[in-house]
Amino acid sequence: MRDFHGIGLEYIWKEVDEVSNKEKSNSIIDEEKDGIIYRKVDWSNIYGELDEGEYDMKFISLNSYYIKITFTINENGNINEYNCSFGW
Repeated sequence: MRDFHGIGLEYIWKEVDEVSNKEKSNSIIDEEKDGIIYRKVDWSNIYGELDEGEYDMKFISLNSYYIKITFTINENGNINEYNCSFGW
């Protein structure tokens, strides 16, 4: 997970190191409720517990379509703010 924004050191993001070489596809959990399939991704077995701070994830398709999720983790380890955007 990495992205760069703005100018100055406070805007340079560091990529989170993987703590395991397990397949990411093994972290996808599908749940069905009322005929709707919900897909949940738990990457804690790959990236471990994330420290307090701001994070950025970007998923890019082969035709350059992307989904970007920015989120903040508070001192209790919970997500307390997030934003999702998409484009191409």
